Amino acid sequence: MNPTLSLEDLAQELGYSLSYISAILKRNNTSFTKYLTDIRMSKAKILLNEENSKLITIASQVGYEDPYYFSHCFKKYFGISPGEFRKK
Repeated sequence: MNPTLSLEDLAQELGYSLSYISAILKRNNTSFTKYLTDIRMSKAKILLNEENSKLITIASQVGYEDPYYFSHCFKKYFGISPGEFRKK
């Protein structure tokens, strides 16, 4: 939910170094940004399927302060808008 979550925050929370976490991500052929986006979009998809919450609420729950930017990212990730996804 934290819109400002960074790799540094994650490293500090887990008690690992930045280089260790970066190495794990690299070994799995991903980056922190891609991994975080994957998690956020997966959660958004679940919320859009399960709830009748407003888009602004879902955006906030998955870490986007701006619902328009969330919609843009969702469409870029899945190829359809959150509204279209919800209708299907």
